[in-house]
Amino acid sequence: MIQLAYTSSAAESLGSGDVFKIIETSARNNAGAQLSGFLIYANQQFFQVIEGPSSAIDDLMRRLKLDPRHHSIKIVHRANVSSRSFPKWSMKRIALPDGDVKLRELIPQLGGAPTLVREAAQRFVNLAFA
Repeated sequence: MIQLAYTSSAAESLGSGDVFKIIETSARNNAGAQLSGFLIYANQQFFQVIEGPSSAIDDLMRRLKLDPRHHSIKIVHRANVSSRSFPKWSMKRIALPDGDVKLRELIPQLGGAPTLVREAAQRFVNLAFA
């Protein structure tokens, strides 16, 4: 099983309603592909952690690279894992409040995420509100 985290930039035309559609579609599709994870969207930037079978992760990443709703995908973490950090989330949206936010406010939602994932999420939050 693979755990992967990436960031990307939203297309200029992406609206808040589009983000909800992405979450709904992802939750439906991910359950069938045995994928789990979460998505944070803030200031036109995405941070996503996804975990599941290697082939499903690779298929998803191929599709995401072709998705016109975002660009500039950067993989910040990819690791083999023996168990899921987010087994109950087919795709959870973690909403950030307006203004500055610290990762400690998000930790309860991140469950037992590995340190590398928490650090990558903190860097994302710092950049999103810089």
